[in-house]
Amino acid sequence: MNFGEMQALVKELVGDTLDVQFGKIIEFLNEGQRYIASELGGLYRVQSFSTMDNVGMFGGIQLPDDFLKVMHVNRGTTALVPGKYTDVYPQDGNNRTATSTGNASSYFITPYFYVDADTRVRRMEFYPPQGAGALLPDPITIQYIASTTDMVNIGDVSTVPTNLHMAVVMYAVYLCKIQENDYAAAQFIMENDIRPKIAVALADLNDAGNYSSYGEVNEIGSTVPSSYYE
Repeated sequence: MNFGEMQALVKELVGDTLDVQFGKIIEFLNEGQRYIASELGGLYRVQSFSTMDNVGMFGGIQLPDDFLKVMHVNRGTTALVPGKYTDVYPQDGNNRTATSTGNASSYFITPYFYVDADTRVRRMEFYPPQGAGALLPDPITIQYIASTTDMVNIGDVSTVPTNLHMAVVMYAVYLCKIQENDYAAAQFIMENDIRPKIAVALADLNDAGNYSSYGEVNEIGSTVPSSYYE
């Protein structure tokens, strides 16, 4: 199902009650892709860093452009635990100013950071705070769920598995219903159309040995059945 077919199907399913600008349908379909990718935690990417950046008050890591949601963070073979932004930047304004020579034990995602007037990025920082530009004795490895590629042209095809293309369409319908303040219909769609389709897809991954009940995951492009992307 290509992008044009998805748009037509959303309009058909919403019907004569459609009170949403066409541009919103395009936005909602791409948002649906991102939602599905976030829920389908069995597919991830991995990136390692050996040096802290020096664009902020403390050393951190600039997250990849396709970063959507973090899964695991390791320092060497040691797992880091999720921390809080307020561990380093408390609400009373008394920001920590001293960096630590000790190894990081936790991580947190910062708000968007402006590199310059036109460029903003998301970063990961650590606690205890690390020095800007510090060379790490053990690399930081991030496993993360990657964002999807936005569909633009009518012939574009969603990058989520093909058996979830209909879930992308139904998520756009779900957002249309919210836009129209029809919350009961939106809830029905989420519970009866979207979540069951995601559950079936995860079960398929389980059966294929690519997603275990213990939460093990596989890197995109390695052992995931190619048929999911055809």
